[in-house]
Amino acid sequence: MSSIISNTVEIMEADKGVIVLLDADRGCASFGISRQGLDQLLQGIEDGPFVRIKETGLPFVVNRESTVGERGFHPAPSRTYELYLPVLDSHREVVACIILARIDRRFSEHEQHILIGMAKQVSLALDKLAMFEETKRQRQITQEMLDSVQGAYSCFLSTAERSR
Repeated sequence: MSSIISNTVEIMEADKGVIVLLDADRGCASFGISRQGLDQLLQGIEDGPFVRIKETGLPFVVNRESTVGERGFHPAPSRTYELYLPVLDSHREVVACIILARIDRRFSEHEQHILIGMAKQVSLALDKLAMFEETKRQRQITQEMLDSVQGAYSCFLSTAERSR
């Protein structure tokens, strides 16, 4: 996930970004965001823009005043534009959210359409990862069952040899 967000930030010329899985584990990766900022985002995941994208399945742009930290050494006020981009699974359920932020630069309609297409590719990658993990889990269960059967058979043979 780290490579997804760092490459997306670079390609879209964003100042920072984060991808958050909206499952129980809330896995995430970020680029250009402090640990404190990431924790704040995760604490508010059941509120604000997340609720809107879960309900609509559509991108949403937040236009807000930049924080002092975002402005850096520039004393003048500035605006930060945050694009909340839902990642939908094959059932059109929101499974993740990509958030990109730009300081004093808007996301054009064209860029938003490009990002929607990219979110579809991210969705496919997440589906493949989930299938890989499930296959790996099934393989481990099968191996444990085989090991158990082999252990029981070895125990049976040992008992049979002793009874001779």
